[in-house]
Amino acid sequence: MAHGRDETMNIAFSSTNYGPLWSPVVSSWLRCVGYTSRYYATTCIGKLGAAGVTDRMYTMSAENRIVREFLAAEPAMTHLFMTEADMVLPHDCIVKLAELDKDFASGVYFLRSDVAEGRGQPCLYKKAAMIPARVDKVNPTATSPYAHTPITLFPQDKPFRVDCSGLGCVLIKRKVFEMLPEPWFNMNEGTNGKIG
Repeated sequence: MAHGRDETMNIAFSSTNYGPLWSPVVSSWLRCVGYTSRYYATTCIGKLGAAGVTDRMYTMSAENRIVREFLAAEPAMTHLFMTEADMVLPHDCIVKLAELDKDFASGVYFLRSDVAEGRGQPCLYKKAAMIPARVDKVNPTATSPYAHTPITLFPQDKPFRVDCSGLGCVLIKRKVFEMLPEPWFNMNEGTNGKIG
């Protein structure tokens, strides 16, 4: 055991895909998988035990399929790392997220947008009531109780809590999916004051 971690950590790498894969993205995934596998092999704190990519599926359906297959796999799989087909990953992102030892941990990543005000917005969210009005101009017709939150509202030198994150760079413990009923991802509006 190293770094106070359980030696039984076993991470599955996954990505949703909805079209052709871009070479720099896949290269970053391979660097990330290679680094993670080597890091865990040399420090004995866990391993990267599976990898999977969906193809030509609606993102929500692909995410649910990934979780179903993750849960059906060998019970030794303890964590699911999820990314998306347009995410260029830092080589050490899985290791850094695992070191946080949280049930759900997200990396910070930034959005592309056709609207100038939307470019570079972090895919991090706070409930809308907590966001300064100036951010609302990014999407003035948004009805979600969450909105993109400027990175300047968060600490720049340590991990921080958010109300909601995107799914482009997340590490989720198995127990989270075991506690929640299927579907784990649902874009429906939701009921009783809950978002889908």
